[in-house]
Amino acid sequence: MADQALLEQIQNMEGLALRPAPEPQTLQLFEAGAHLHGFALHLPGQEHYTLKTVAELVDDKTAAKDVAIDALCTTLEFAIASFDHEHGHSINDSDVASELEKLAFKPESHLESPVGQQIEAWLRVELSVSNYGRSDVRTALRRLHRMAKKYGRGRDYLNHIHHLVH
Repeated sequence: MADQALLEQIQNMEGLALRPAPEPQTLQLFEAGAHLHGFALHLPGQEHYTLKTVAELVDDKTAAKDVAIDALCTTLEFAIASFDHEHGHSINDSDVASELEKLAFKPESHLESPVGQQIEAWLRVELSVSNYGRSDVRTALRRLHRMAKKYGRGRDYLNHIHHLVH
């Protein structure tokens, strides 16, 4: 049976609602006005939408947010390195990774281990003097957790942050 005959048979059945195929929509991109690099987007049945320049679309807030998250990471790495140094280099990467994982999952957690309490205390200090959103805090903690897991063996991560801090 040909496709057209099958389609006609299906359309003739009662209780079967077939919608007509939508008309294909096209987007038209064209130069807009006297702007040297201005473009507009036209959607069928809608008004023209003038596209902003790349300079207008680049979000300086995002760059500032990245710098702030880096600062938070540095503070927490300093806290971890300080704790490790004060306790005779007695912790390993997995100790730090597990505490960072708990905090990354729920920053409001109260940690029981001494290294976790040190990280939590420095996190509270940094949050008291700076304005971070919950997502920023989780981003920083996830970043540090990934780093600690990436190095993963023995004291590689701790040696790395000692090198950065000193």
